[in-house]
Amino acid sequence: MYRDYGQRVSRTFDRRNAPFNPYDLRHAYAIRGSVRYKVPVATMAGWMGHSPTVHWNTYNKWISGVA
Repeated sequence: MYRDYGQRVSRTFDRRNAPFNPYDLRHAYAIRGSVRYKVPVATMAGWMGHSPTVHWNTYNKWISGVA
């Protein structure tokens, strides 16, 4: 189900020559939630469907550069 949705979104971005990948939106969401809106890591991770450890390890390099 999610794979099909992801593929359809990717094709749409390609057809419209979007200057970024759909997955970039996920990264922006994670960073914005943590930095701009100060959502706790555990909450942000839950919203994104992974553990706080995965969230921290994945987005820490980006968040540290922004904060």
